[in-house]
Amino acid sequence: MGSEPEDSTGRSRTVAGQYVDISTWPTPDEGALAGDSRARYFARKTAVKMYLKHYSANAIKVDTGLSEKQAYRLIGERFTSDFDSHFKIQFNII
Repeated sequence: MGSEPEDSTGRSRTVAGQYVDISTWPTPDEGALAGDSRARYFARKTAVKMYLKHYSANAIKVDTGLSEKQAYRLIGERFTSDFDSHFKIQFNII
C-alpha cells in the first residue's frame, strides 16, 4: 500500500456508527479468480482496507485506481438490515 495513513494511531474508521472489520466479511475463493475479475476484486479490497486505515484519497487512487468515495460506497453498500434489525455485512465485490 502507499504512503503511511494520515491517522497513525492505527484506529479503523467507523461507518454508520459501526466499527468495520472486513476480516469477518464473506469472500470468494480468491485463488479461483482470474484476469479482470481478480484485478478488480483486489483493487476494491485494497481500496476498502486503505480507506478504513485512513490513507489519503490520493494514496488510495494511486494504489488502486479507485477514489476514496468509491471505497466508501463499497463499504456502505455492504450494510443490509436483517430480520433482527441488526446489521450484517456482505463482501461480494466481484
